[in-house]
Amino acid sequence: MRFSLRVNNDLGVEEFFAVAVRAERAGFDQLWVSNDLFWQSAPVLLSAAATRTERIMLGCGIFNPYTIHPAEIAMLAASLQDLFWCSVDPDRDAARGALADKIAYYGAAFAPYLLERAGLRVSDFDGAQAAVDQGDHVLARSLVTDSMLRL
Repeated sequence: MRFSLRVNNDLGVEEFFAVAVRAERAGFDQLWVSNDLFWQSAPVLLSAAATRTERIMLGCGIFNPYTIHPAEIAMLAASLQDLFWCSVDPDRDAARGALADKIAYYGAAFAPYLLERAGLRVSDFDGAQAAVDQGDHVLARSLVTDSMLRL
């Protein structure tokens, strides 16, 4: 069983830091923060808290796709990933495998512009997609490269 704490993003940065540190010391597994309008930015709070905590999993309760475009939400996630482990699963291998499954299936459908920016071509996904078509998901996962995962 996991124990979580959820707070509003109306806390000041220093106050949020203190809550994050105390929650970790108290043994909580997760700390969630809202991202309501007109308060503190949840991604900023979480990024900063990640520098002051070691074990507790940090998460944003929700991002509103009406006030933050889904592409910007994806950009936030990608940028946070560059700073620290950013996933719904604390097990990196499990998270990588789940993402590799999606990339093996959908990868070739990415816009050519995005593929080009990642140094990829549609044909780079041929092997993984053939493995998916044959039902060999283990092979499909193994054919997904790190550059494909960065999409």
